[in-house]
Order: sequence, then structure tokens, then C-alpha cells
Amino acid sequence: MISSLFVSLSAAADEVILENTSIQNSLCVGVTCIDGEDFQMDTVRLKADAPQIVFQDTSNSGAFPSTDWRLGVSDDNTGAAPSFFIENVDSAENVLEITADGDVALGVGAVAESGAVSVGAEGEERRVTFVADGTEDTDAVNLRQFNAYKETINTEAVDAQVAELQSRIDALTARIEALAAQGN
Repeated sequence: MISSLFVSLSAAADEVILENTSIQNSLCVGVTCIDGEDFQMDTVRLKADAPQIVFQDTSNSGAFPSTDWRLGVSDDNTGAAPSFFIENVDSAENVLEITADGDVALGVGAVAESGAVSVGAEGEERRVTFVADGTEDTDAVNLRQFNAYKETINTEAVDAQVAELQSRIDALTARIEALAAQGN
């Protein structure tokens, strides 16, 4: 009886492997992995209610990065839409979020908007830089393209037409006033 108690206690203990480890075939990590897991074509599978991977930097030298990162997924049990995210663990802020519907939020404080790629939020707008010239009907136009288009507009011709129209209106107004004066 004591040996069976010992075996069950040791099965729940952490295991630290002090050597390099290779796993051939596939690996499942998480509380919902099962014996005989059907991996299909997966190499690594994370299984939990909201699986996450944390990159925790343990260096204590100023020469190395010190920010910790988390990759994870959230489910709709949190009240938010199911999403994939990258979080700066130190600031507890997402730097990327992609919802199950394909909405994308890029940058800290960005809000995922339905059917859009968001790079900020109301009051926290950001510029999008290094945007190539648009070539297709659905491409965005950058400022360089807009300014080039603006220079091609012939405003002198439009101004001349407006001046001619104003002159004709002035002449018509003068004739109406003259007729009105004759009628009085």
C-alpha cells in the first residue's frame, strides 16, 4: 500500500531534465491532452481552455532584452471575441490581436474593429509608414500619390469657368434690376 501511495505521489511531481531533449514524432502539452492523442499532421499541440506560451527572459544583464512575451488564444468565455494575441507581459498590453472573424489590431492600445485592420484607437491614432504606391482598385493611396494627383488637377480652367459664370450672373442681375426699375 505504501508503494502504491509513493507511485501516485511521484507521478504528480515536476520533472526537471538537465540534458538536451529531442522528441521524435509529435508532442501534446496541456491539461486536456489524452493518451492516444490523434495528432493528424500536428507536430506540437497545446491543449487547454486558453493555451498560451510565455517567453520569459531570465537574463539579468543590461546587454540582453528583458521584456517577457506571451502568445496565446482567448475563447469567448472571457466576454471578448475569441482571438489570437501577442502580449507584452511586462506591461500586460496586447501588441497584436487577431479575432476569429479576421479583425486585426496592431500596436499597444489598438482596438479590433469589425471588418478592419486597426492600428490605434479613438484619440490614439497612428500613422502607417512605408506604404507602397497603390496599384489596384482596392489599394490604399499614400500621401505621395495624393499630392501627385492634386498637382494634375487643372484648377485654372475651373476658376475661369466660375469667373465667366459669375460675370453672366452679374449681367443678368443688372438687367433684372433695370426691368424692375422701369416697372415702378
